[in-house]
Amino acid sequence: MRINQSIREINSHDPAFNNNFMVAGGHSYIEGEIFEETRAYIKIPVSNANYLCYSIYNISCPTATTVYVVITDNTHNERKPEETTHILELDFMLHETGITSLYRNKLQIIVLSDHPEDFNSSLVDEARTLVSSLGLSAYEDPCDDKKTIDGIKTVQPQEACGGVITRL
Repeated sequence: MRINQSIREINSHDPAFNNNFMVAGGHSYIEGEIFEETRAYIKIPVSNANYLCYSIYNISCPTATTVYVVITDNTHNERKPEETTHILELDFMLHETGITSLYRNKLQIIVLSDHPEDFNSSLVDEARTLVSSLGLSAYEDPCDDKKTIDGIKTVQPQEACGGVITRL
């Protein structure tokens, strides 16, 4: 899968860019009429210029088209509470993730910041379980740093958030 990515400094005081790892609403979107040509454009606020995306997983369920975006700044430092200074911009073809349709024309993104050495596939399984249980609101719980919702383990570690974007 090819992921186009760049990082830039924030040049405005737009409140959409205030929270690290929360997908910037109104700035991220889906574009394309023919599904094989449909792209997702995602802007993720981060705390430094060293961030990059190293993997995207399709963790969709029948009632929530969802991707799990894994990013890193190659440190083990907690970054979520830090000041947001940069935007990590990603774009990719949806069909390359294995997604074949959009439920209600929406795409949920769960963003996890994790060092590649610490990441393991059980995190993807936990996120998939969360999406199956909570649908399009699954991203909200990692944003609020909740450990469990109704007994369901949320995305770990706490360096996670996300959002929901729509087709233009």
